[in-house]
Amino acid sequence: MFKIWKIGSLDEPDEGATYKEKWDFQLRKDRCYTLIYTNISSDLKNLITETTDGVVAWKILKDHFEPATRTRIIQLLDEFFGTRCQPGEDAGIFIPRVKTAANRLQEVSHKLDDLYIGIQLIRWLPQEFQSSVQQIYKWKEEDFTAVKIEVELI
Repeated sequence: MFKIWKIGSLDEPDEGATYKEKWDFQLRKDRCYTLIYTNISSDLKNLITETTDGVVAWKILKDHFEPATRTRIIQLLDEFFGTRCQPGEDAGIFIPRVKTAANRLQEVSHKLDDLYIGIQLIRWLPQEFQSSVQQIYKWKEEDFTAVKIEVELI
């Protein structure tokens, strides 16, 4: 399986595949690398000169720009816990911002407990949601999930 940017994938041809099928597959792989190479700046080209594989090149670039280091995880945690409902912002806008911040942490292999996501969803809500928030605090532990909180608030 040959994955491209989590958008799609190409299945590598079987051993019994025809020459044309193998050629077409290699051509698509080459196009992937060429697309990456021709659309990045010259200083970044130095990062991927050691490979001609599009998947490897993409991973090198992704790791360069989105390192999964402790510093990056701390930065993302800070962004997550710093996500606040802006004045006049609708809950339907705020909730996806919290979920996006949580997903960014999961992308660097840092799993956030659902409890923390749930708390962040209700922690900074405006005053008009306080009666709902008080009801949510009374829920059983198994009901206190981000999905159920989202349903309650929207």
